[in-house]
Amino acid sequence: MHHFIFPSQDTWISSGSNLITGETFKDQNFGRDQILEVKKEFFNNSFDFPTRALVNFSGTEFTQLSESVSNGTIASNAKYFLRLYEAEGNAELTEEYTLSIQPISQSWVEGTGKFSDNPKNTNGCSWENRSNPIGGNPIKWNTQTSVGNTRATGEVTFAAGNYINQEITIGGVDFIFVSDTTNYDNNSSEIFVQSGSTPFITVNNLTASINNNTSTHGLKISAGRVDNDVTAILSLSGSVLGTAANLSANSSSNLFTFNGDATKALENGTNTITSVEGNGPSILSVSQSVQSFSNQSPDVEVEVTDMVNMWLQGQVENYGMLVRFSGSQETDSTTFGHLKFFSRNTHTIFSPRLEVRWDDHLPCTGSNTGSLTQITSSGLIDNFLYMKGLRESYKVGERIKFRVGARKRYIQKTFSTSVQTAADSFIPEGSGSYAIKDVATDEFIVPFSDFTKLSCDSNSNYFIQYLDGFYPDRVYKIQLKLKTDDGQEQIFDDDFEFIVKRK
Repeated sequence: MHHFIFPSQDTWISSGSNLITGETFKDQNFGRDQILEVKKEFFNNSFDFPTRALVNFSGTEFTQLSESVSNGTIASNAKYFLRLYEAEGNAELTEEYTLSIQPISQSWVEGTGKFSDNPKNTNGCSWENRSNPIGGNPIKWNTQTSVGNTRATGEVTFAAGNYINQEITIGGVDFIFVSDTTNYDNNSSEIFVQSGSTPFITVNNLTASINNNTSTHGLKISAGRVDNDVTAILSLSGSVLGTAANLSANSSSNLFTFNGDATKALENGTNTITSVEGNGPSILSVSQSVQSFSNQSPDVEVEVTDMVNMWLQGQVENYGMLVRFSGSQETDSTTFGHLKFFSRNTHTIFSPRLEVRWDDHLPCTGSNTGSLTQITSSGLIDNFLYMKGLRESYKVGERIKFRVGARKRYIQKTFSTSVQTAADSFIPEGSGSYAIKDVATDEFIVPFSDFTKLSCDSNSNYFIQYLDGFYPDRVYKIQLKLKTDDGQEQIFDDDFEFIVKRK
């Protein structure tokens, strides 16, 4: 099953200014634009400023999605994908680049502005503000956790000595140097470094552990080693460039303590806060999806399952996603890009969408097939798949069980030929699948995939399709695919068409 929902809000934001007038874009709103721009602007061959896109799926459709997951209508192991459709191809793009999709940590307002507004419209979300109502006061983003905005760092000098099983507190979380599993109590608040499910349990592995796990609490070691007979400096950073700082950036607080003793921790060391350039929407560092491009269409199809599951399970609030060039690519002078994606205000069928995919098919085996006869799928027989009882039109929001028939294309006339042999056959398990196209654009709305396998009951093969996300007053075409035992694939495209109408 492929099911999709549309955004409740989207917009793009700019950190630049007008090169002619000097007027800033940082407080301007573009919420009603038909295009979402994710780009890097250059001036005199030097990087000038970036823009980013924001997309939110927290509306009524997302609430219904959450309910469907809770009651089991949608499988708990469903996959979620963000789909964005590029409006102008891949001009002005570096051959290889990476986009990052990150969860936004605060609410925001789409706004009513357009890039062409003169005077500019500041009503709504912008680079500086997450809301700016007409007649009210602007509400700024919390730049404390903004992408690339705050970096909390510190150094601790360890003299020669035994630090085994002593704790270090980083950003309020206790970690412990562990020498062996005897003293390791598997307390989640006392794990110093962990790789997957296997902790590094020897002090001598500390350097490698942190270097190999820079995402763990945003820690990164720059030099040194800690053991019983070597003096070393351990340098820890609260963020990696391009991600949100996740340690306290309050200069009055201690980043590091040993067993609660700040004096001991900071002996011969420093506790410094460094600000780096950048602001814009604040994001959470708990989840991130990336999609890398190399000489290919700039359409975005990136899995965001972990992010969506956090929202569905209530671990964090759903304030939508931020789309940007990844890490240092956003501000370097070697990566180029001027991406324009259709927004939810587009007059096309290419609005952003959150696509849900799960395998809902019932196996074409055993009692599911009733008294049906399995078609011969050796590849030597010319079979024919067709739609049974396909109506001319359906309504938006309907959930339809589409029936699929299977038989030999040509039936030889013999005395043993029966009606069942000619008509009531089923396709072997895993051999049949379906896809749905928009006739006018020839674009797949539901492509062939592992999530579009045909089911079977005692009447025929079938598939169920939700029409919630289908545009009304458009013609759609069903295609069927048959895989044979010898590896052949045959597509059946015999004008199996229907119209989706408004309720």
